[in-house]
Amino acid sequence: MLYQAADDTAGEVNSLILLAGIAYDYGSSRAIEIWERCVPLARRINHTEALVRSLSNLGAAWFYLGDLDRTVTARGGTVDLARGGGSPA
Repeated sequence: MLYQAADDTAGEVNSLILLAGIAYDYGSSRAIEIWERCVPLARRINHTEALVRSLSNLGAAWFYLGDLDRTVTARGGTVDLARGGGSPA
């Protein structure tokens, strides 16, 4: 990826979120893998918006797959994050 080569983690995570969305729209389970990759990247650079988007999208994907435990885990804390309350564990 060009963003990796440029050491632009914010660009990388934002492009991965979009890529995962496209994969999700096409019904690919790869979307989950990509969003899961985004979470640590967003945390590493303290990119709260990307972290909230990744976790929220993961929660939606797990919900539609019927895995409510993972839905709760992924969605847990996103409201606090969005309001500036810190990051989930």
